[in-house]
Amino acid sequence: MTDLGLSSLRTIVTILSDVDLFEGCAGYSDVHSGCLNVLNRCLAERVQPENAEELVSLVKAEVEESIDDRTFVVPMYGIELVDVDALQLGTLRIVDASIDLFDKDILESNHDMVDFSMKKTKVRYWLIGSVHGTSRVAEEKFLQKSEFVVGLLALYAASMYERGDSGFRISAAMAPKDAFGYSEWFSWRSKQRVLSVHSSYFAKQPFMVDRELMTQFAEEGVLDVACRIFESKERNQLEEAIAKAVYWYADAHREVVPVMKLIKYWSAVEVFFSGSRVDITESSSIGVATVLVFGGCGFVSDEQYDETRKRVKDLYASRSKALHSAFHDHVSGKDVAEMSQLVAWMLINMIVLQMRGYTTLDEVKKQAERLDWVMKSAKDRPELG
Repeated sequence: MTDLGLSSLRTIVTILSDVDLFEGCAGYSDVHSGCLNVLNRCLAERVQPENAEELVSLVKAEVEESIDDRTFVVPMYGIELVDVDALQLGTLRIVDASIDLFDKDILESNHDMVDFSMKKTKVRYWLIGSVHGTSRVAEEKFLQKSEFVVGLLALYAASMYERGDSGFRISAAMAPKDAFGYSEWFSWRSKQRVLSVHSSYFAKQPFMVDRELMTQFAEEGVLDVACRIFESKERNQLEEAIAKAVYWYADAHREVVPVMKLIKYWSAVEVFFSGSRVDITESSSIGVATVLVFGGCGFVSDEQYDETRKRVKDLYASRSKALHSAFHDHVSGKDVAEMSQLVAWMLINMIVLQMRGYTTLDEVKKQAERLDWVMKSAKDRPELG
């Protein structure tokens, strides 16, 4: 094609993509492929669309051929179901890995491949769900959903264990880095020159989900609400912030470098408390401390308010040293573990606030400032009697 032809093609593809002709079920590359296929067919048949409407109709028919309900079956690691058949998380569910889950017609020519894959990965659980779209878009949407699920499970685990999420590594393995297993490495001494082989197995514990915890999930309703928020096409301001924060929590959970984990956990906090960009340390410490104390789940007592607020400030200072002064070895495992738990508690309480009718970040901020003033006033007021 000439430069003019390529430029025209890009313009057409951009316009069709921008108007969202396929309601989010096809992406730019899908529209581009559809336009090229229509162009090739027209040239081969020596015909051309009579007008723009016919061209759009031809491209739409071409792309819609590749849009379908696509089911994904992905290995799920870092979780263990105890006397539980399945864990439903919105439109996704975690189940025991079994070849019986596949339809017979799908297995007809792929039985050996599936069986070999299960034995090779030693997978115990699968994350299963269906997404509507082209191959590219459906895979991307499922990945986003799986990351949200990982974030939710990680923050629940962090909220329940003393060292936050540091003892866990929950993942949906759509990439090699997320798979579990063991590694081998080698060493030798300069004097002896004898090669040693070392093996290290994955050292994290699974997040246990039993019937008691399933009952707790159902009674609280937080997990179901969070999944509905993420899968909703229309979110209010607070719901949008919750969805973003869980994404950053999931990313922090997968991160292995301590200082980067801390930075990403702070991204989940700043979604709520850095809107004005004015004295973020103060607004974040007030916001996190008040939500933890008064958010509804009783994670932190009134007596721990000042201590919690001071600790949040210290952790933010560590984050600032990394981002603004390039420090990288000042964050300890204890810092990361504590931060993971504080943010997990905060996020659970944010979902509870949404359930109580909060819709905007300004509502949360105003209540946080009011409660901080109440706590300061109570502290300054002399005891009676």
